[in-house]
Amino acid sequence: NLAYRDLKYAERLFDTKAALKPEKSTLLSANIKKSGLNIAPYTIKTLTAKRLKKPLRIAFIGLSELPPADKKEAIAKQGFTFDDPLETAKNTLAEIKDKADINVIVGYFKPGTANKLATQNNELDLIIAYDERGFVHDPKQVNNALLLYASHQSKYLGELRFYADARGEIENFTSRYVELDSVIPDD
Repeated sequence: NLAYRDLKYAERLFDTKAALKPEKSTLLSANIKKSGLNIAPYTIKTLTAKRLKKPLRIAFIGLSELPPADKKEAIAKQGFTFDDPLETAKNTLAEIKDKADINVIVGYFKPGTANKLATQNNELDLIIAYDERGFVHDPKQVNNALLLYASHQSKYLGELRFYADARGEIENFTSRYVELDSVIPDD
C-alpha cells in the first residue's frame, strides 16, 4: 500500500527505468493521485484450493490516511492529491462488488479510521492497518470486518489463515504474529 509517508521515496518507483518488476510487486492506492501516474487503486488475486468448490477472488484495496497539515504543502509540491479514504472506500467497494468474493483494505491509518471503515462498509471482510505508533493490537471483529494490524518496522510477520467448510465457504480463521528476531535467519 502506498501512503503519504512513502511519497518522498516512492515517486522514483514510477519511473519507467526503475528496477521495480510489476509482476513481483504492486503499489496500491485508491485515494492518492498524481497527474501522469497510473497508481492501481486495487488488485484482485484468485485463490484455488482443494476444499474450495470454486476459485476465491480476493480484492486488495490500498488506502491512506489524509496527510497531516504540516505535510500537505510538501506533498502538494510533488503533485500528489488525496481523496477522503472513507468516501474512496465506499466508491471502490461499489466498483468491485461483482468482481471479488473477499474484500480487503490494506492501509496506513489510525485505529479510529479503521473502525469507521469497518462500520461504514458492510461488504468489507478484512482490514490490515498500520499507523506510525506501531502498536500491534489483537485482531478484532468490527461490523463484518476482521481488523488486523501490521507491526512496526517489520518486527513481526503476520499470518492469517482462513478455513473453509464442506461447502467451500469460509467458516473460521486463525491469526498469529511471528517475531522476526535472531532465531529467524536473514534472507
